[in-house]
Amino acid sequence: MPSRDSRVRIRCALESDFEQLFSLYRQLYCFESKFDGALKSVKEVEENLRRYLRRCLKGKTHVVLVAEAGNNIVGFIIVAVRGYSRVYRKPKFGYVDALFVSETARRRGIGRKLLREAERTLLRAGISSLECEVYEGNDAAMEFYRSCGFRTISKRLRKEI
Repeated sequence: MPSRDSRVRIRCALESDFEQLFSLYRQLYCFESKFDGALKSVKEVEENLRRYLRRCLKGKTHVVLVAEAGNNIVGFIIVAVRGYSRVYRKPKFGYVDALFVSETARRRGIGRKLLREAERTLLRAGISSLECEVYEGNDAAMEFYRSCGFRTISKRLRKEI
């Protein structure tokens, strides 16, 4: 893994990044499983995760950026472009589907850089709103997003029936 001084470059993900990207995406899924007991084991959904990531890399409805240090991908962001219902002023918005930085590369501003570049990409496409969801109990993520200017607009609830 890269040293703490390594330069990190943010760029669009390439098909050739798939295996490194999938390894990080798998780590994110395992991490999120701690917060959501309804998620299946990574083994049960691995093929679905691979298909989803390949679809995202095609770039038609998603922006996928990676943080690269040397030859290693140390973080990534996936932003989906979604549409609002007709009652909203803006027809489209960005939605952070996934944002992850490897443990060894954290606390270096990489997540913030990925988010800023995703915002610039959306703005170039005429999209000026970005949303995300954070699992209850993931205080570090909530603090991160708030420090980046996000504010709470709703709370998502679930009931098993």
